[in-house]
Amino acid sequence: MLFHSQVFIFLFAPLAITLYWLLPKRLRLGWLALASYFFYGWWDWRFCFVMLLTTFVDFICGQKIGAATSARARKGWLALSLLVDLGLLGFFKYAAFTAGTVNALLEAAGGAPRLPLLEIVLPVGISFYTFQSLSYTIDVYNGRVKPTRSFIHYMAFVSLFPQLVAGPIVRYKQLGGQLLSLPERLTSRNLSLGLTFFAAGLVKKVLIADRLAYFTDQLWLDWRHLLPAEAWSAALGFSLQLYFDFAGYSLMAIGLGYLLGLSLPQNFNSPYRASDVADFWRRWHISLSTWLRDYLFLRIGGLTVRGRWPALVLTMLLTGLWHGAAWTFVLWGGYHGLLLLVHHGLRHFGIKWRGGWTGSFGTLLLVILGWVLFRAETLPSAMHVLKSMLSLGGLGLGGAVAPAFIAIIVLALLWAIFAPNLYELIHVRQAQPRTWALACLGVLAAVCVMLASESGPFLYYQF
Repeated sequence: MLFHSQVFIFLFAPLAITLYWLLPKRLRLGWLALASYFFYGWWDWRFCFVMLLTTFVDFICGQKIGAATSARARKGWLALSLLVDLGLLGFFKYAAFTAGTVNALLEAAGGAPRLPLLEIVLPVGISFYTFQSLSYTIDVYNGRVKPTRSFIHYMAFVSLFPQLVAGPIVRYKQLGGQLLSLPERLTSRNLSLGLTFFAAGLVKKVLIADRLAYFTDQLWLDWRHLLPAEAWSAALGFSLQLYFDFAGYSLMAIGLGYLLGLSLPQNFNSPYRASDVADFWRRWHISLSTWLRDYLFLRIGGLTVRGRWPALVLTMLLTGLWHGAAWTFVLWGGYHGLLLLVHHGLRHFGIKWRGGWTGSFGTLLLVILGWVLFRAETLPSAMHVLKSMLSLGGLGLGGAVAPAFIAIIVLALLWAIFAPNLYELIHVRQAQPRTWALACLGVLAAVCVMLASESGPFLYYQF
């Protein structure tokens, strides 16, 4: 079920949220878990059993870790949680990729392919809820949180439908307490914030990201024949499409959280305004970058000077692999690992990346080049598009780019770079929405609803 679909906007969300507030507080978590499983099972009800298994195992492991009296027992229950969570994620997401890679290596060595290539359907959002559930048992093991005694409470935490499929990846410390002390009623402020965030995210997704997708998808289908201007348009168009698509989802998720009386964390902070590549990762997909920092980078050597650099590269390679089972994603992660390595290496020798608009422009350019690896379906297509982009022949006038496409790119780029993001406006600047601004947003949201049938799923659903 898509947030921007009419069935969600006019049926599921009003029914789920209204009944949530009408029910007694003791029944709300049960209803929230039930509604979330219905929402998740809308695509394929079989996916619910995978999420339920992860939830059940981590709930039991959390309790056992909290009750264990020996370090060996605690480590054993944590190992079980890691084995089940990462095992399920690895099977569904990486089994076919691993088998294909091994078979390719065997063929290159003169042997015959031996591993069967299984046709496995990837459960929607498995990377997101697996990381969310996994952080709970790790935090219980490290003493950061106490294990919950209620399975329904934990089910509601893992399956919370606003952020279930594409984040933000919320940790138990951020959300568990809120679910235990639900507000008595929906306040006018939360209602206003919820509708505003949801409408703003809807506009970003339907009016910007999906309009860009119409043009960028056609260019990427014809990647073999792209001239330099077309290649740059394809890369820049996808860079903006991806941002507005994912940031739009995150705003809608935060808005739905407000409508349930819950506060979800910010996931994007105007990343295309970043002054350097490290700043970009502090602004882009914040819940994932901080998760990887806290649970991976710092654990595999990031705390020591000697281990910091290999830990950084390994973390970014795994970041790429988290996004998809393909070598293009691995290379994208390695590319950003190399950029971060150079950035921190230069700082170590007292050389800083130039700030201001020059630094921001250079950072954006490096990020756009990286998105080519992210978008391309194969390595040859990525290399061809990059080669065309870096070619000087025909740059500027080579290739036919639709004027409407150029107009949307310019509008989206100005918005992404110069306009303050909604979270910044409301929670940092404490801005009060003007009546005319809310009216315009409402009209745009209505247009989005009418165009919903033409919109595709969110890009990050595939991860």
